Amino acid sequence: MPFLFYSYRNGDDVVRDSVPVKNAMYTISAEADMPLMINLSIISPSKRGTSNSAASIFIEKGINTVVSVDSFSNISVKESKANAEFSKLKSAIKPFQTQMRELTANYPQYREANDTAAMRKIEEGYEALQNKMNDEVYGAYVKANPSSPVALYALGQYAGYDIDVAKIEPLYNSLSAATRNTAAGQRFGKGSLLRKQQQLALLLRIFRRQIPRVKWFPLILSAANMYWWISGPAGAGLVVPKTRMWLPRSTNTKTGILLYWGFIR
Repeated sequence: MPFLFYSYRNGDDVVRDSVPVKNAMYTISAEADMPLMINLSIISPSKRGTSNSAASIFIEKGINTVVSVDSFSNISVKESKANAEFSKLKSAIKPFQTQMRELTANYPQYREANDTAAMRKIEEGYEALQNKMNDEVYGAYVKANPSSPVALYALGQYAGYDIDVAKIEPLYNSLSAATRNTAAGQRFGKGSLLRKQQQLALLLRIFRRQIPRVKWFPLILSAANMYWWISGPAGAGLVVPKTRMWLPRSTNTKTGILLYWGFIR
C-alpha cells in the first residue's frame, strides 16, 4: 500500500507522519495555527525523489480538498485562498530559479578543477540573483500585501537566516495583529528581537575595543536611532556601553531605551 509522507510546524515542534493512500485518496488531520504550510512527499524522507514527488501547500481552517494529477507538479487546494497566494509567489520566483540553475550548471566542473576564480564569480552572481529575487518578489509582496495569509511566509523568505533587523522589523510591524500573534508570528518576532540584540552587542564590543579613552558624558538613544548614530556621517559621534542595555518585554521594540556613555567629536 502506498503512503503519503507529510510534515508541518506546530509552534516550536515539527510534526512528521504518514498516511495510507487508498483509491488515490488520502486524509490528513492537522491541529495548528492556520493558515498552515504542509510539506507533502510520495517518497520517504530518507530517500531522494524528483521535484514532482514532493510539494508544499497552504491549508486553512476547515476541510481542504487537495487535487493533483499524476504528480505534484499541478497540485492545488480548492478552498484555500492562502494556497492561491502561495502559488502566485511560486510562479513569480520561477524565472529567477531558471537563471540560478543556468548560472550554476558548470559549478561542479569548476570545483573539480579547483578553479576558485570561476567558482567565486558564480557564487557572487548567485547571491546577486538571490537578493534580486528576495527584493522584487518576497519583499515587494509583503509591502503590497501586509494582510495576506502568506505575508509572514513571504517575510521569512525575504529575511533569510541573517536577518537585517533595520529592514525587516518595519515590515513585521506592518503585518496584521492576528498574524503577529500566531505562534509562528511570535516566534519570528522573538527571533528578530534576538537578532537585534546580537547585532547591537557585536557593534558595541567592536567600538569598546577601538575607541580610546576620552571625555565621557551620559547619552541616551532609542533603539531605532542606534543604527543611525553608529553608521551616520563621519565625525557625527560614536557610542559605547556604560553598563548594560535593555529592551522592554513588548513586541513594540521601538520603545526600548539604551543607556551609554558617549562623546561627540
